[in-house]
Amino acid sequence: MKVKEITRQVRLRQWADDINERLARGVKVRDWCEEKQISLKTYYYRLRRVRESAIADASERQILIAGDTILPKGGLPSGFAELPVERHSGHAAPAIVLRYMGGILEINNEAEQGTIEKTLLALASTC
Repeated sequence: MKVKEITRQVRLRQWADDINERLARGVKVRDWCEEKQISLKTYYYRLRRVRESAIADASERQILIAGDTILPKGGLPSGFAELPVERHSGHAAPAIVLRYMGGILEINNEAEQGTIEKTLLALASTC
């Protein structure tokens, strides 16, 4: 990594910390800017740069798989395995659809209670 890029990342991290500090303290932007002796224009410039960086970072960590399903580039989170989905014609739509971390879990009415309980416990342990 080049020195210029490291400097940019350090600066962005400091700006993000400053913005989070202001938010945590519940101070109005104008009052915080006066306290830190920076202009409103500077504050909003920094806020915009931090947001742009956050969006770029999120884009680098994720890829679009299909439609609105997004998974991390490394694949499924540890402890999860992708199972083939068997679609049978004539079955009703799933009774429950859970969307979490880009994954989709569909539970139909024929699923056994024990299977549902174990699945939800495993999902809860990731939260």
